[in-house]
Amino acid sequence: MAGGGDVVDVPSGSSIRITTAMLDNILRNGEENPSAVGQEDEGEQKLQRVRLSYTPTFQRFRAKTRTFTQQYSHMYTNRLRLMRPMLEASAQAKWGTGGMAPTLCKKVIDLVDGAGTVMVVGTLFKDMPLRPSLLDEYRDEAALQGALQPAAGPNTNYVSGEDTLVLEDESGRVSLAGPSLAVGEFVTGLVVAVKGHVEGGVLTVADVCVAGLPSQEEGPEEGAAVEVEGEGGGGNPRYVLLASGFKLNEKSDLLPLQMLIEYVQGHVGSDAHKRDVVSRIGRLIVAGDLLAPFDDSLLREKHMTAKQQEDFALPFKHLDLVLTQLASAVPMDVMPGADDPSNSTLPQQPIHPCLLPHAARYASSFHTVPNPYEAWIGGDRLFLGGSGQVPEDMA
Repeated sequence: MAGGGDVVDVPSGSSIRITTAMLDNILRNGEENPSAVGQEDEGEQKLQRVRLSYTPTFQRFRAKTRTFTQQYSHMYTNRLRLMRPMLEASAQAKWGTGGMAPTLCKKVIDLVDGAGTVMVVGTLFKDMPLRPSLLDEYRDEAALQGALQPAAGPNTNYVSGEDTLVLEDESGRVSLAGPSLAVGEFVTGLVVAVKGHVEGGVLTVADVCVAGLPSQEEGPEEGAAVEVEGEGGGGNPRYVLLASGFKLNEKSDLLPLQMLIEYVQGHVGSDAHKRDVVSRIGRLIVAGDLLAPFDDSLLREKHMTAKQQEDFALPFKHLDLVLTQLASAVPMDVMPGADDPSNSTLPQQPIHPCLLPHAARYASSFHTVPNPYEAWIGGDRLFLGGSGQVPEDMA
């Protein structure tokens, strides 16, 4: 979109053709009244969108320095140190105290055979034989490695009946076993309390206790939202709209996203629905998966042809177009996902605004944020979450 006459071409499945002049018009209209709902057509009812107070607290996920020498061990150690008192309290509340309660072992190394029923707190490690090993890739030839292990991919399942669990802390580790242990329900990194008895150096598990969810902190503000006079108050509901999975590429059909845009802008639905629901949407959070994965062969090209450059840039233009129209209607936060232009490890840093030049012009309503994301919205609601990589890996 270098000049005023440039056109964002959309595949034949969609009937949308947007020029930069039209984008500039969208920007001007949005800047005149960014909170208006359903005001382009003369016959539509004009409503004011509810405004929600907003206090971002995701700064702790912003990378202050870039280091590539640290390992994960200190994170597991600190997590265990902080959660051990909570796990011990939860375990004692679940399994009781006194003569019939299991004996608390402070460290894994304190476990001994024949000590009766004991409980210990530690971090789970799940040994999965089907999971590819980076060391094996260097040990074996590439062809042999491909024959022995499944190819990596989004649909690869590394779970098998051979999976085992190990409980570890800073003093050592112990293997877990027993008919009461559902190995498939646990993943590496969980801090748990385990009750059982030790035989032959293996802890036979009778029960497992988790810490549970913490109580939510008090919000930074009293009184929740700032309501628009004549449109809010009276205990009316307020909404935060969550969206994800745009997965745009050079062949995307933008019609479904155009329908989302028209809904958010208040051009779809009955007057009652616009008044009671659409105008009550005070914020939009886009939780990653903005772009579809690029073709690996294209990314490996050292010198792209003009057509390849155009195909590579088109998804970004489509994304900028979509986010610009959404930002003209409602304040929004955009998180990166697994295939979006950000670092691949968590926490992912915000998408650079230069990739979304038109949307970035909405400085007051458009924000690129890290993944994970955390913010107080409406004064008394804490929104904390990610773009889905962790549960997708677990599943």
